[in-house]
Amino acid sequence: MKNKKSIKLNWEKLFNILVILVITCFIIYGSYLIVTKVIGKKVYTEETLKQKMEKLGYTVEDLSITYDNDDKIETYLQCRDKNNKYQLDFYVLDTDKHAKRYYQDLRGMLDAEAEGIEGKTETNKKNYYKFVIEVNGNYSAVINSKNTVIYFNSTQKNKEDIVNLLKKLGYR
Repeated sequence: MKNKKSIKLNWEKLFNILVILVITCFIIYGSYLIVTKVIGKKVYTEETLKQKMEKLGYTVEDLSITYDNDDKIETYLQCRDKNNKYQLDFYVLDTDKHAKRYYQDLRGMLDAEAEGIEGKTETNKKNYYKFVIEVNGNYSAVINSKNTVIYFNSTQKNKEDIVNLLKKLGYR
């Protein structure tokens, strides 16, 4: 009789442990989703982006001096692919608010160029905004993540390369 009772207790303990394990897994996965999907994408600093782009074979030039009169833009890096087919402009602004405003200005400029034309997509999440437009053989986008802004304008021929680059950088 004691054995049956102890076996029953062991199964109950095992079941409780299994339930706790499943709940823990859901909590960990939920935390992962919140961090990656809600909070935002990876935010690069001037140095980390420069290192990543050079490692990927891009030429990176610091042109921050061109914005010396603008106290909101702290860094401006121009990144060119090895064949000089396109460039990616990377801006670090002093605050998230100023970066979002700069994103909105660039977005407005792109949107005005394509007024009434299809081919626009937009992603808006907390601390991450992306506007992509494909019009007249051009492929352009502006992305804002926290205090950074990425901008590029290229021909449609380079779309696949740019999309792959954005994936490598964590900006899908």
